Amino acid sequence: MIYSLKVKNIYSIGKEQLFDFCNNKLEDSSVAETKFGYVNKTSCVIGNNGSGKTSMLKAITFFKWLAEESFYKLKIDDLIPFQPHYLYENEPSRMEMIFNKKDKLFKLEFILNEKIILYEKLSMKKSNTNKFKNVYSVSRYNDGFKTLYSEYLPPVNKKERDRLKIKSNSSLFSYFLNTGALSHLGLTNIFNAFYSNLTEAGRADIPLLYECFDISDLLEKQTTLKQKEVIIDTLKTFDIGIEDISSDKSKQFIFKTRNFDNAEDKSVINFVHGKNQNRFNVPLLFESDGTIRSLSLLFPFLNVANEGGILIFDEIETSKHPNIIKKILSSFEEYIQKKNDVQILFSTHMPLLLENRNKSQIFLVEKTDCINSEIYRLDEVEGVRNDENFAVKYLSGRYGAVPRSEVEIVKET
Repeated sequence: MIYSLKVKNIYSIGKEQLFDFCNNKLEDSSVAETKFGYVNKTSCVIGNNGSGKTSMLKAITFFKWLAEESFYKLKIDDLIPFQPHYLYENEPSRMEMIFNKKDKLFKLEFILNEKIILYEKLSMKKSNTNKFKNVYSVSRYNDGFKTLYSEYLPPVNKKERDRLKIKSNSSLFSYFLNTGALSHLGLTNIFNAFYSNLTEAGRADIPLLYECFDISDLLEKQTTLKQKEVIIDTLKTFDIGIEDISSDKSKQFIFKTRNFDNAEDKSVINFVHGKNQNRFNVPLLFESDGTIRSLSLLFPFLNVANEGGILIFDEIETSKHPNIIKKILSSFEEYIQKKNDVQILFSTHMPLLLENRNKSQIFLVEKTDCINSEIYRLDEVEGVRNDENFAVKYLSGRYGAVPRSEVEIVKET
């Protein structure tokens, strides 16, 4: 689980910001009790358009990619795929994540620009009473390559060192993960399962037809009976008429798809509507946009819930009724009540989704001077109580992070 992420000069985040996912008490089942304290399983990000909500979520997605995949995904001359704040392009960017794995707490730090990871450090502690101890560190300032190892990780040989020195745009952490050098510490990844609908370019919206192909394939080949039951039970709460998944393949829609020189048949599954003599099948493609998008949410939910990890959804409400999103979140939180290794982080423009959260689970984002994204938790706002109607108070402007009126802007100028 992520305990915190510290970010500076990434996307619209110019000045250092801290995303703290910790809680000071076990308020309910939406908070995980871990060896190193309490951590929120669900966190919500809300703010005005252009405030930096997506930047916050992209920062986590990018950190995961940099830490786990960069060594084998980047060529030597490739730029590191992120954008510093345009006002501070000539300054280095900084990221620091604290996360737990196998009853240990790790801190992974990066200082980088678009060409080079200038500094990287992994440290670890085994209990709350201990301080973080160095596992390894590397610096690449002034064309140098200085490494510092510890009792937890012996130095690499000269051949490996030369290879790591040349690959200055990639993390050593990703190299060590893939070679198994950190497995004795319980590190084979940061997250067992990870899902994000964001890429470097923003939200990764998949065309509906391909969503239908993916959902059909998952339901027919990769979903357990228990998972199908959860999906159907959740769909029934949407009150959209779906009663079951059809097992009749004779009426499935078949599409001819072409990938270069290969033609492939793709089938789209049917859903059963109605009851008794009024039962009929509807191909998934002819369900509503919102139904398809809602279904596509359930699969990463179940995957991460079963494997342990994190889900990141930017604008989770897109194409969905607010009550349906609330039911999906409620079903997910009920499903993971007894799990302490799962997190969901989502952004929204829908204040209704602030309900059933505690104040430490709500992040607010706003632009200061229309330049830097500032992130703060609701429990940092003076006088806020957990029994408040967060949606109403947010819309009234009590917490900030809402669009300003023309009058307010004129007064500032």
